[in-house]
Amino acid sequence: MRAGRCWHIRAEPDVMIRIKRIFPRVQPTNRGGILLSATPEVARDLEWVLDRWPMQVRGCDRDLLRVAAEEHRRAERRVQEALAGRLALPRTAGWVESAVPLRPYQIQGRDLVRAAGATLIVDELGLGKTATALALLEDPAARPALAVTLTALPGQWLRELDKFYPGLVGTQICTGKPHGLAVDGKMPDLVVISYSKLAKWQHHLEGLFNTVIFDEIQDLRRSDSLKYAASQTIAATAKYRTGLSATPVYNYGGEMYSIINVLKPDALGDPGEFGREWCGSAYGLGPKTGIDDPAALRQHLMAQGLFLRRTRADAGIDLPPIEVIEQDVPSDQEVLRKLEGGAIEMARLLLEQSATPQQRWRAAGDFDWQMRQITGISKAPFVADFVKLLLESQERVALFGWHRAVYGIWMERLADHSPRLYTGSETPKVKDEAVQAFVKGESRVLIMSLRSGAGLDGLQDVASTCVFGELDWSPGVHKQAIGRLGRPGQRRHTLAYFCTTNDGADPVMMQTLDIKAMQADLLIEPDACRDLEPVAHGNRIQMLAQSVLERHNSRAAADALALFEGVA
Repeated sequence: MRAGRCWHIRAEPDVMIRIKRIFPRVQPTNRGGILLSATPEVARDLEWVLDRWPMQVRGCDRDLLRVAAEEHRRAERRVQEALAGRLALPRTAGWVESAVPLRPYQIQGRDLVRAAGATLIVDELGLGKTATALALLEDPAARPALAVTLTALPGQWLRELDKFYPGLVGTQICTGKPHGLAVDGKMPDLVVISYSKLAKWQHHLEGLFNTVIFDEIQDLRRSDSLKYAASQTIAATAKYRTGLSATPVYNYGGEMYSIINVLKPDALGDPGEFGREWCGSAYGLGPKTGIDDPAALRQHLMAQGLFLRRTRADAGIDLPPIEVIEQDVPSDQEVLRKLEGGAIEMARLLLEQSATPQQRWRAAGDFDWQMRQITGISKAPFVADFVKLLLESQERVALFGWHRAVYGIWMERLADHSPRLYTGSETPKVKDEAVQAFVKGESRVLIMSLRSGAGLDGLQDVASTCVFGELDWSPGVHKQAIGRLGRPGQRRHTLAYFCTTNDGADPVMMQTLDIKAMQADLLIEPDACRDLEPVAHGNRIQMLAQSVLERHNSRAAADALALFEGVA
């Protein structure tokens, strides 16, 4: 029978065992029986169950089941028609055409969103996901639309709108204080807002849009943020919803649940059901839950039209190769010793068994931040010297880092090359000026924060070399950064140098990055990674703390030996 938003099923013990095998997501009840979220997909499967094992169902509940199952069948047919290029929609008054011809795979992506109502588009970097999303606006029933993006990118969205659909009107929300959105007395066709402003604007934007586009949707991978709640509120009444990202999963596969849930609530059941079905977790979905079979989840989402991934090869686009090179650089041992002093005590606390979980949790964040900054500072002069060497043969270089203190060293040592900053501290206007200076050749070095360049386009026209002067724990961040240069429009061999040292945080980070890459790669590109075996590893911060203490103890022993030999 129907119980709220769930189906409550009770049957003979042998049948219950079989049903639990069919529905791994089931939740037992304290009254006996099981609960299943009342989604169209579940309704379709329940029809088959009732055919196999006839049960008593109230007439009204059977009608609800039949309607939901038919909705699933109809949606499945439309998804297959869209993927096959056969989805035909009537062109009504107000329909517009793109000023720039769309590529066939972009039309396919547009039509899939129309068919499924919600789709995560995970095309490889540079395949024109923005154009695919904007193509939804051709249909007057899809307007007005809201595009939510990163802080520095609203201007880029408006430029793309003007390029593809110059007859449509777009506007940008520039302030955190809500105000009217009318342009010349009319609602614009496209409103662009950054994620950072979403929480304050949510109730003013609620119910206004037929289409909601989440650009770089990996920004919503955590469901406990205010911007996530605001995204759910605004998207709830939209007819079409799409998320765009080449790397939606940064760390743990369970983040995919949060992303899909904001696009199509309950499509994967509730968090507990998702955890039981896809993560093998009896305790539901936690912040570090991984996916048992990423390739199977990917296929499941694709079948529902919720996931679409095309590579450059799929799109028939050939690019010069991308080469990743690990470049060893020295580190300043005196700086390292001086700065590591305060981190030693935190490392001991993290490994101390008597420390409370709260003490270790507080220390972990500070320790991680300190060790990464210490490592960055100790190698910063040598990274800058390596960039100078590259500039002898390269016209421009993009340099990626994370800490302000490191940027300061790079800015000083590379001053002759007019470096500009594109990080989390600059205003969108200053960032845009930095990019323009780099593109025009007024600056030869663009220093970018590891997590500030997602979605940025245009650098591939003028540069083919990037350098990672600092590392991020997440391989997806590095892929996004490399994708700023290695994307359609690039005419040269793209080189990505990772400047690493044998001291500080780098050795542990490089080891961990190889492990963490598997979960994201298996979900996004399972065919490329099917031979990889999972590698067990402990907490990354504990590994880093152990490494720091071992190095400290080794130095202390060497110093004591040197002192002893000097006295002798």
